[in-house]
Amino acid sequence: MGRTPWRPGLQRTAALALLLAALSAALAEPAWAGWSRPAQFAPSVSLDILGPQLAFSPGGTAGMAFTVQDEDNPATSSPFAVWRTASGKLSEPRQIPGAGEVLGLAWFGRSLQLLVGDSPVGQTCCSTAGVVGLSASGRFGAPKRLASGLAGATAGQLVGLGHRMLAAVATERGVWIGQTGSSGRWSTHRLAGAGAEPQGLDATALPHGRTAVAWVGGSANAVGSRSIYVANGASTSAPRRSHAAITVPASDGIDEMGIAAGPGGATAAWIESWYDRRGNYHSVVVTADLAHARRTTTFAVPGTMASGLTFGADGQGDQVIAWKACTWNATCSVRAVVRSGGKSFGRPLRLGSIDATEAPTVAFSPSGDALAGWIGSGHVMAAELRPRATRFLSAHVVSSTVYASNLSLTFGPAGAAIAAWSQGTFAPDVVGAVFRR
Repeated sequence: MGRTPWRPGLQRTAALALLLAALSAALAEPAWAGWSRPAQFAPSVSLDILGPQLAFSPGGTAGMAFTVQDEDNPATSSPFAVWRTASGKLSEPRQIPGAGEVLGLAWFGRSLQLLVGDSPVGQTCCSTAGVVGLSASGRFGAPKRLASGLAGATAGQLVGLGHRMLAAVATERGVWIGQTGSSGRWSTHRLAGAGAEPQGLDATALPHGRTAVAWVGGSANAVGSRSIYVANGASTSAPRRSHAAITVPASDGIDEMGIAAGPGGATAAWIESWYDRRGNYHSVVVTADLAHARRTTTFAVPGTMASGLTFGADGQGDQVIAWKACTWNATCSVRAVVRSGGKSFGRPLRLGSIDATEAPTVAFSPSGDALAGWIGSGHVMAAELRPRATRFLSAHVVSSTVYASNLSLTFGPAGAAIAAWSQGTFAPDVVGAVFRR
């Protein structure tokens, strides 16, 4: 696997010390709408940045991971990890050993766990998947391989479950599930074979220690993917048996999918598309509680195509589904529907304009506060949803740069949230900001 070093001028110890001092000061200084001033989370590189991804520990430490990749030679890639303490102290980026791509991350105790993929030198990721831990002292543990014999594009999810962890990995050769006990020891099994043709993957924690893993699939002879398959796990056992929870008509397809904790179990949301008899293309957002999968609700924005689906929930019945609605001339806006306390979803809300190449993101705090974030005209935008509210507050500019992309957003246990994104073109870096009510 080709490795991508930082530019030499950014590796000097003195420069890095000054940078970290400036970052801590910047992140401690509030700006507007509850957001701190944007600050650099990781130095500039000469290649492309994929991600970043974020996760909070119960103690308020935020972990971040991203991948530096050569767009012209995707086999040349290197993932890095950074963390920020609750007091605002940032670590220097650390290259994740034995990995070519970060698939997911979550905390297990005081250790940041990273679900990673890798392939032999010269091959594009991924042929194997595993987990590696990063301790508070900045040391990586021994990697634990979860699956091998993978092929093609790989999707992964890592979910923290208190004293356990759940990992899910999907490629064109099937779906693998791994789960730990309280000791941290992994047990892995193949949940679905190559005939499942998984096209997407999501996993979520549910109340009382339960879990759900879902993916979009069809069959080797089918045109498009028509079903959402779901496997449920209990507090003492990993998901093992899957079933087709949602199947759309033969003329339709499922383009994207997400699941989240809902009233009485998991809720699924998906983008369903089809061509009518005149050859006109249609796409809508559909949702259903999987305990009552036949009771679906459809959201359509006339004259637009839906994409970039994101789904957030707080486990108390509060949910937000957001997506990108684009006209045929690529004029796009962020649309969202809100569900409060397990009641019905409201009507689609327009939150603001979004770049055609970007997707929105949604995050919930433990207290029910929610944020939606997106990139519009290269600027980082966000809108807040107060607990039990049915409409978002007005959108605010988090960062007025015109070169932002790949926005990620997550809440911590104390109600603070972090947004992180890649910024720049020829020498991109990772930039972030902190939100507090």
